[in-house]
Amino acid sequence: MLPRQHRLHLSADLRRVNRRGRRFVVSEAVISVQQISKATRIGVITPGKVGNSVVRHHIARKVRAGAAKFIESHPVGFEIVLRAQVGAELLTVEQWLDLFERSVKIEKAL
Repeated sequence: MLPRQHRLHLSADLRRVNRRGRRFVVSEAVISVQQISKATRIGVITPGKVGNSVVRHHIARKVRAGAAKFIESHPVGFEIVLRAQVGAELLTVEQWLDLFERSVKIEKAL
């Protein structure tokens, strides 16, 4: 589980990052990233189209585990919203971590 200070959970915050942040799209997810000067915060959205409740929660747990590893190396500087898509259940924790790293690298470059 992510520490409270690193969670994005209010719908207004998720909406803000989705609208203002840069999007990074892969077949398994859409990642919106916004640079900030506060603690890194991450939110996960798993819509019903992805699968049943068991599948959605399994994806969310793997994403949060990857996010926890990401926060160890980037404790300050980003707000990230990840929206899972069909096929997301096939990714491992390390692959989620790699997606976070690549999306932040793109955000820093722009």
